[in-house]
Amino acid sequence: LQDYQENRPLIEKNISCLNDFADSLDKSVDVSFLLVPNAVSVMSDKLPAVTQTDDQLESEKYISSILSDRINLCFPYDQLKDAAKSTQVFYKTDHHWTAEGAKVGFDALMTAMDEDIPQVSYNIETVKDFHGTLYSKAPTDFSAADEMHFYTNPDNSVKVNYVEENKQTDTLFDDSFKTKKDKYSTFMGGNFALTEIETNGESDEHVLIIKDSYANTVMPYFADKYKHITMIDMRYYHIMDKTVSEYVKDNGITKVIFLYNMDFVNTDNNFIWLE
Repeated sequence: LQDYQENRPLIEKNISCLNDFADSLDKSVDVSFLLVPNAVSVMSDKLPAVTQTDDQLESEKYISSILSDRINLCFPYDQLKDAAKSTQVFYKTDHHWTAEGAKVGFDALMTAMDEDIPQVSYNIETVKDFHGTLYSKAPTDFSAADEMHFYTNPDNSVKVNYVEENKQTDTLFDDSFKTKKDKYSTFMGGNFALTEIETNGESDEHVLIIKDSYANTVMPYFADKYKHITMIDMRYYHIMDKTVSEYVKDNGITKVIFLYNMDFVNTDNNFIWLE
């Protein structure tokens, strides 16, 4: 499991950026924040006794205390902890959550937003022999590989536009990564500045998801819910001509969802580009 050492000044700075952005939006735009605890928190009972790691529950309390009232916070710690009793919600060899963990987070977010959860019968593809970033940092012969599961809805159709790359596909998965070392990039093909998705989802709303790589695993579930989805990754988007606020106004965005894992909020320096 990855380590976590809280950087409170950076958390405060990053949350301030989210607050300022949310407060600048038209009051008709709903703003929610799916803040994902990491395995080091949810699976803390699996840590060696000598491990020195800070408490993400304390970080969440702090974030909650400084977060704008404009933002609806969802922190699915309890739901992931409960699901972990019977399901693998995080990879053993990688810092990301699994497709099953992402579904738990998605369902928790829908509940927090008072939205219906789409009822879907998924096709599930299994890919074996995944060794993620944690394994790469400390590989061991006895470390069992992870299985990856990819959920697709046969009754939904999607069109994905990678704007800067001028690339269009009809799938949320890039199968070329299934045979590569970086199998996690099968989800959405990795991270991009601006991705626009059209689906046969239940709701006609236009949703903007401002995200890190944890969001990529959640996209099959978002695609069943919303017909119009835009993903923005601030690590790459800041080179674009249009500010995020301008994008929201120009594209009729009705809902903004921040989707970040706790460690990202604690370490990333790109939130400033939201302003």
